[in-house]
Amino acid sequence: MQELKNIDSTAINSLKVDPSAGSAEVEFTKGRKYLYTNVNVDSIYDLLKNGADSFGQWVNINLAGKEGVNYTELA
Repeated sequence: MQELKNIDSTAINSLKVDPSAGSAEVEFTKGRKYLYTNVNVDSIYDLLKNGADSFGQWVNINLAGKEGVNYTELA
């Protein structure tokens, strides 16, 4: 997993991605942490290359509720 640095977000504390596995780990500001799998690899590479105007929006569009993406809450 590659952790994205300098995340300025009111919703996200940390975001780690692994394009080779098609996965992302998100820790939200309220303390919950989730592992998302079956994430679109192109969206991960785009995030790594270009960043995001809003990391919370990126999570909402590409992870949360995205058809085919699975998630597990982490302890």
